[in-house]
Amino acid sequence: IKTIKDQTKRLTDLTNKLVFLSKMDEESKKVMMTDFSLSEVMNEVITTYLPLSVTTNKKIIYNILPNVSMTGDLVMIKEMLNLLIDNAFKYSSSNSDIEINLKSQGKSKIITMSNLGENLPSGDLKVLFDRFYRLDSSRNSETGGHGIGLSVVKAIVELHKGKITVFSDTKKITFTIIF
Repeated sequence: IKTIKDQTKRLTDLTNKLVFLSKMDEESKKVMMTDFSLSEVMNEVITTYLPLSVTTNKKIIYNILPNVSMTGDLVMIKEMLNLLIDNAFKYSSSNSDIEINLKSQGKSKIITMSNLGENLPSGDLKVLFDRFYRLDSSRNSETGGHGIGLSVVKAIVELHKGKITVFSDTKKITFTIIF
């Protein structure tokens, strides 16, 4: 029964993400644009992962510039941050650090998230944003992923007129989002 419940939860999560992406593709998704503190939202989301950080021996190191605000869909931005942090926990090396930063440069807000990984190809890894794509080393059921989360992240970033990139030097992977 536990296995069936676990698989049902995974399929529900996958279905919800696919529905979200299809709505984004149709451009029928209603976006609730509001002004909010990106700094506060990032600190709030990171705080929810601190207990997981302790239990997995993966330390979250973060430097969030205070008073950085943006206009966007608060729920979507939270989902984007959750997906990125969840991805870092799933695919980072044991006992590694997850680094999260927010800085401002002119009118741009820059979010970077880095973690160590194993057997990462080096260079630009934009293929990670393709639906259902997973690196060979992560194609097992233990991670719980299905290769759709980063597609959702990219869709949210683009809906907010932002840009996302991912780069690896074979040991460390870094996602950069610019709004």
